[in-house]
Amino acid sequence: MEAIRENGHRDTSDAAFNQSAQWPLLRANYSNELYGVVAHEVGHGPGSLGEGHDHNELGLMIKVGQQIGGSEGVFKPSTIRRFRMAENWNK
Repeated sequence: MEAIRENGHRDTSDAAFNQSAQWPLLRANYSNELYGVVAHEVGHGPGSLGEGHDHNELGLMIKVGQQIGGSEGVFKPSTIRRFRMAENWNK
């Protein structure tokens, strides 16, 4: 969580953290990035063919990560197909 906080808010001015009107946006961005990282890491589990293959599926599985939601912050059809074809989610 600390790495996400440092990376995601590195370019945010100190003044923004002190303006209560900015807090909902900062909180939403942080939460969406945190959820995106968690989903990405869970996505490596079922039916994984290796980190490189998983990252080529794009969407939430790209190497640099995505915030959850939007057109890119979702599991793409190739990832969903891999999930559905996985014999065991414990691998």
